[in-house]
Parts: sequence; structure tokens; C-alpha cells
Amino acid sequence: MSRSIRVVLKSGYSFSFICDSMKTKSTEGELLGYAYEGATANRPMFIRIENVDAIIDEGEAEEGEI
Repeated sequence: MSRSIRVVLKSGYSFSFICDSMKTKSTEGELLGYAYEGATANRPMFIRIENVDAIIDEGEAEEGEI
């Protein structure tokens, strides 16, 4: 099942996208990187990791979402 992922930037801007799977890499609460597979709508192309404040897994994507 696809997942809805929200990315929150330090500027306060946020966006969501749908993907098949999402993994994050962190140490001591600091985000070091992320990877996703099977992204569809609003697929992120390039984001500097130092600009990301949070990555939130919003759960299973509803059919027709985004």
C-alpha cells in the first residue's frame, strides 16, 4: 500500500507526496538523509537536507489522494 509522506522545511513550507516506501537515516535526533521508492504526485526532485525540519509518515494513502 502507498504511503503519504509530508516534508516540512525550516522555512515553514510543507508538502506531501505519495510513495511506495520511505526510509530516513538519522543519528541522535538529527536527520542525515532519506530515500523513497515509487513516488507519484509531488515527487521531490532535490532538497538540501539541511533545509528539512521534519519528515512525517502520514500513513496509508487513500485512493485518489493528492
